[in-house]
Parts: sequence; C-alpha cells; structure tokens
Amino acid sequence: MRRLGLLCEVSGTNPPRALTKNLWLKLASVVFGALIWFISFGVAGTTVRNLAVPVEFTNVPSGLRISQLSADSIQVQLRGSSWMFEAVNLSKMSARADLRGAKEGAFKVALRPDLLNPPPGIRVERISPLSVSVVLSRH
Repeated sequence: MRRLGLLCEVSGTNPPRALTKNLWLKLASVVFGALIWFISFGVAGTTVRNLAVPVEFTNVPSGLRISQLSADSIQVQLRGSSWMFEAVNLSKMSARADLRGAKEGAFKVALRPDLLNPPPGIRVERISPLSVSVVLSRH
C-alpha cells in the first residue's frame, strides 16, 4: 500500500482518479472479453447427434390394443454442446404419444419435438418420420 502511495505522489494522481481515467476503454475491454468468452463457450462447440428413439404410447383406451405399428422407433437429430451430450443419458429418451380418446381402427399419430422431452440444453432439430401409422383393435 505504501508503494501505491509513493507511485501516486510521483505521478500526481490520486487512486480514485487513476481508476476512472479512460473508463470507456476499460469498459470496452471488459465487454470485448465477455464477447470472446460467449463465442468460445456459447456458440462454438455445438454438436449434432442422430439417435434412434423408441416410440411409446400412453393412455391406450381400455379394451383396445395396438395390433399394427408402422415404426417402433424414430430417427431424431439433436443439437447441443459437446459437454452437455457427455453429461446426460440419452438412452432413456423416448417419444411419448398420447392415445387418449382414440377409437378402434387405423389412424396416424403426428410426432412433434415436444413429445420427446430432451434434457435441458439439448434441442430437437429433426424427426423422421413425422408420423406413425397405428391400428387399434379389440382384445
């Protein structure tokens, strides 16, 4: 602290003035550093993974069963940071379609990204196929 006092006496400025001198330049350097950090960790390092995900049906009406299904799994393209993919377990992910109110017969179930419920930080980019054909019949 004594050395700082000697430096201030020699330069003729007091410490608060030295901290506020060229304040815009100091603030610009902090903003620039934050921008570089965001680009390094927020944007760069994005990973895309393709995954086969099983299709599960919930609320199958009583007395009915699924007798035919066009696909029991779908291909999903996911995007997220590489460290996020390493931190989560994707093997438990599934597409859950609700059959509440379905009647006996053949129909198509639309598959949307919100049916997958991916872990936080991972985004669903593409689903294939976009629908599955289902046939419900009596037991």
